Amino acid sequence: MFASDLIHALTNEGVEQRVCVLRSMESDSFEYGVPTDLLECASRWPVIGVDGLGIRRLRAVVKEWKPDIIQAHGGETLSYSIPAALRSDARVVYRRIGSTPNWMAGRLKKAALGSLMRRADLVIAVADFVRREVEVDFRVLPSKIVVIPNGIDVRRLHASNTPAAAKAKLGIPEEGQVVLSLGALTLEKDPLAQVEIMTRVLEQEDTCYFAMAGDGPLRSELEAAVSRTPCADRIRVLGVRRDVGDLLCAADVLLLASRTEGMPAAILEAGASGVPVAAYAIAGVPEIVEDGVTGLLAAPGDVDRLRRRVVELLQDADLRAELGSAGRAQLASRFTIDAIAHSYMKAYRTLATAAAPLESKVGDEIAS
Repeated sequence: MFASDLIHALTNEGVEQRVCVLRSMESDSFEYGVPTDLLECASRWPVIGVDGLGIRRLRAVVKEWKPDIIQAHGGETLSYSIPAALRSDARVVYRRIGSTPNWMAGRLKKAALGSLMRRADLVIAVADFVRREVEVDFRVLPSKIVVIPNGIDVRRLHASNTPAAAKAKLGIPEEGQVVLSLGALTLEKDPLAQVEIMTRVLEQEDTCYFAMAGDGPLRSELEAAVSRTPCADRIRVLGVRRDVGDLLCAADVLLLASRTEGMPAAILEAGASGVPVAAYAIAGVPEIVEDGVTGLLAAPGDVDRLRRRVVELLQDADLRAELGSAGRAQLASRFTIDAIAHSYMKAYRTLATAAAPLESKVGDEIAS
């Protein structure tokens, strides 16, 4: 989603772009608005996890198109971008989107990823927490790292319905309160913990409903867990949705209970819509949610505390309005995709005009 927003913003800046997608997924239906190549990477090698045919396909695109910059969104794309850029003049920029998940704890996998990061010309960390991890855990030179936060295109969040109509589409009465979750159904996002928290909330708040938008490998397990709760009739598992603006229009609170994060786009989307957030203070979350100012936070893993924070918001309309207004103002001043695209443009220009080999202070020049 971020890549799509950024690509559209950079197109408006006159940047010529081309997108390469590693593999198709049923849940993906993004329109990038630029030429798009599907690499259809399938098999994975041990440790580094790449498909040799996919690398050759990407290398052919690079050879034909001769880009100045190759932007890798996420670790897997970096493992294709580094070898594909060999014997070309392209500079590789790696966007580090989050902290290291538990499955990356293995020494070989971590070493392989660290080696790739150090070969990138620039690492863009989405939060200062992520920057510190890249420097300390992966031994990337501080001068090759710059922090550029996530941003969103607020035009994508336009609501086509009133709150009452948006609730009606979800089978929720107008007077019902809605806690919303936006995110992939993966271990990192921990949707099962969200159900645990919200089951307790729903037992306490009779008019509350919980809506979960997103899809992923835990979908079946999540639906089974929901079916076992005494409040299953007030939980909506929505799957992939393109009407996020309507969902936020219907929402009173956004819940985020992730195990690992970078800078969650869901929080930015909630801010743009004036929806207050209850979340764990994990990774880059405290960098965009100031406790008691733009949302309410709980210590990571403190299920009961996060439950109480949700209830606190549900029971205080004035607090919701105050935090939602502050979140909207912060989004408008710091996290619009146009402002973030400007920072990416600065990074790209610095790299494209730097003499080879790159000077050691590229990251510092961009940050300044």
